[in-house]
Amino acid sequence: MSDLPPRSAHPHSRDPRHRLGARAEDAALEDYRRRGFALVERNVRLGRLEIDLVVRRGTAIALVEVRSRKATNAVHPALTVQGRKADRMRRAARAWLASRGTPGTIRIDVVAATEGALGEFELEVYENVLSD
Repeated sequence: MSDLPPRSAHPHSRDPRHRLGARAEDAALEDYRRRGFALVERNVRLGRLEIDLVVRRGTAIALVEVRSRKATNAVHPALTVQGRKADRMRRAARAWLASRGTPGTIRIDVVAATEGALGEFELEVYENVLSD
């Protein structure tokens, strides 16, 4: 288990969505750490699937999808986790578990991160949102 520092967007990334997403992941990770979780992995690639954050507190492991939007966007970030995205998250969770064989309680969380005008994030954490 590693406790790597937050990863920000590549400094040369010109895509504002990537920078927004990386900052939202940083904010979400800080929130989990304040609640006693430790970082296990970040931006885990499993073929074409990805898990933004894997965090642990005791034997509880959360596989976290961070969805971000600017406050000016009419669509709430949590509403973007439906249909194919939800299926991809379930497949990523199964692939991660199969590849790691990690004992403990596994859950899938979604963090809705809305960026305000001053760059601050309002986070809403939805725990254990997807199951098979």
